[in-house]
Amino acid sequence: MNDRAIGRVFSVQVGSGQPPAANADPSGVRVRAGERVEVTVGRQARPDERVTTRGLTLFEVFPKVDQAIVRDDAVATGRALRALGFKLRWELIELNPNAGPDDPPTKQTRIVEPSPGMVVLSVLGPNGEGDSVDPFTNTLMVEVMTSREAHEQLGH
Repeated sequence: MNDRAIGRVFSVQVGSGQPPAANADPSGVRVRAGERVEVTVGRQARPDERVTTRGLTLFEVFPKVDQAIVRDDAVATGRALRALGFKLRWELIELNPNAGPDDPPTKQTRIVEPSPGMVVLSVLGPNGEGDSVDPFTNTLMVEVMTSREAHEQLGH
């Protein structure tokens, strides 16, 4: 692998089941050809600096969430997100055919679980946020629609 990153290496983990060599000098770690290596690259926070996820998207904070979404299958998405350890809050998004000029084009209803055939519109933080999500959150909001056709009518 020839990926590059700018920063300081803080730890190197060689093989699974072994603790990271966090306190070792990473420049002294030797790796045999073909051996799996996990390298953590970054910058340590200064003592007066608060670490924040402000401005990062949900998927930047939790990259596996993006991989777990099955857009055409809300039930499968739920299974995958729960396997990652998240609790889920489901919101059914429906077109609002009686919407006036000042009304939103959709209405939102909390549901217990999605039905088979429902599709995923979006996965958001617990308060409906798409960015600046707390990295310690354990709850996600999943917005679903009844069908792919309804999703297309919404224009997404």
